Amino acid sequence: MLGRVDPQGSLLETRHMRRHLVTKGSFYERLADHGHEVICDGDFAHLYSEGKGRPSVPPSVMLRAMMCATHDRTSDAETSRRTRVDSDWKAAMGVDDWFEGIGATTFSLMRARMVAHDADGALFEKTLERAVKKGIFKEPLTAIIDSSPVHGAGAVADTYELVRKMMGRLARALGGHFDAGLRAKALELAAAKPDIDWQDAAVRKEHLGELVELAATLLGTAAAEPELAADAD
Repeated sequence: MLGRVDPQGSLLETRHMRRHLVTKGSFYERLADHGHEVICDGDFAHLYSEGKGRPSVPPSVMLRAMMCATHDRTSDAETSRRTRVDSDWKAAMGVDDWFEGIGATTFSLMRARMVAHDADGALFEKTLERAVKKGIFKEPLTAIIDSSPVHGAGAVADTYELVRKMMGRLARALGGHFDAGLRAKALELAAAKPDIDWQDAAVRKEHLGELVELAATLLGTAAAEPELAADAD
């Protein structure tokens, strides 16, 4: 379920309470002051199931963390650590000092959501474009996109791998309740990384179509067998 930030903000946010610790004139200070102008939770609402499950980390917070990761070129593990301990990052993300951070796998799952809903392209790029226009990023837009944790070839491949592995786990849990041929295909995809050109958007798109089609069939079967699907968690 979609989590949302309070549009009125909070005086307890790090950018207010620890303003003296935020690097003056930095990317982090600019994102802290203008992040709400370029990222809105509602822009990413379609990535989440309405009224189902626990509230997510608000997508605006996730995207601001991913923008910090883009700026600092950090791995998911390091990104997770900084969301927990770094005052510059907390200010930039619009959270308070008591924010416990974001798990490394949560970033992979967010990228997977974006990939599955085709939001890894235009929507994320528009967010970065607005950030460039606001002066939050000083680098050219193309350079920022190329180094982002969403578009970088390594991150893209890792995200697709996460989707494939989740499909494999679900296929194994469903066992004989799922078409044998499709189950074999899902397990094959989960077992090895496809030998494709991850830099080529058209090739990635084709692979995504294959994953989405198979995932839709898997999820349809899982909906009819909720107890079996729970074994994949």
